[in-house]
Amino acid sequence: MAFAILAGSLAVLGQLISIGFRAAREAEGLTESQMLCQTIMDEIIVGVRLPDPVNEIPIDMLTDSSVILPNRMAEWVYSIDSQPATMEGLLAVRVTVRRINAISLADADQFQLVRWIPDPEAELLEMPESSDPNSSSSSSGTTGGAL
Repeated sequence: MAFAILAGSLAVLGQLISIGFRAAREAEGLTESQMLCQTIMDEIIVGVRLPDPVNEIPIDMLTDSSVILPNRMAEWVYSIDSQPATMEGLLAVRVTVRRINAISLADADQFQLVRWIPDPEAELLEMPESSDPNSSSSSSGTTGGAL
């Protein structure tokens, strides 16, 4: 009887450990996708990448990301979608990152960020015309004679 209880409890503990490992793998993949997505969004915000729409562009882990990631062999792609926001002068930018070599649904990590940023094209249209320093309205003159 004691052996049956021991065997049953070991089976339950084994299942709990398996569930814990699976949850840890999922958390690692989600964290990795979040870091990549945030990195691409930050690059758009600072102007390294344009907010132009792209679809399924592979991420080169050696050159595209300065983030140290635990799984460098994972293949990731990103997509960017940008549309005018409901407020004038803003652009709604959506960055989606997903793993393309997932062998199961649990490995199909994907993360998406949406951020409103100032529309670069709207800023160019609204810039006031710069005044030409040569067409200044102030004039200076000197009068005087020889000493």
